[in-house]
Amino acid sequence: MSVGDSTAARDDQEGLHPTQALDDTVHQRVRLGVLTIAREADRVEFGFLKKQLAV
Repeated sequence: MSVGDSTAARDDQEGLHPTQALDDTVHQRVRLGVLTIAREADRVEFGFLKKQLAV
């Protein structure tokens, strides 16, 4: 990969939430988000998860 390729990839991802760039093979975005939110909260509603995770 050249420097130009790296810059182009960065420009393509600009404006996206950082989780959009996760590799689903390693990190399933929605699963990771659910686990992260559930870990920090005593109680979570489905509607909140759906809105926050854009699913």
